[in-house]
Amino acid sequence: MLKQQVVSVTDLRTKTKASLTGLKNGPKFVFSNNSPVAVLMDVDEYESLIRPDLYELSMDEVTDDMLKKAEDVKNIPNEEFVDL
Repeated sequence: MLKQQVVSVTDLRTKTKASLTGLKNGPKFVFSNNSPVAVLMDVDEYESLIRPDLYELSMDEVTDDMLKKAEDVKNIPNEEFVDL
């Protein structure tokens, strides 16, 4: 871990903007009392980690369980979604 990748909780609180610069170059590790407590990372990198790869299935590959889950998602009220 490089020095420029380490941010103290105090610096994060008092120098937030400076602490967030450079996240495109890699994550930063937040330390409290000399122990790591969190990781700051670029939002695009984070989304690429959590977003599943999408691929198309033929109808032969679609199970009844998948169809039920798709129907359940259609019934989620719009208020439950966050518009970014």
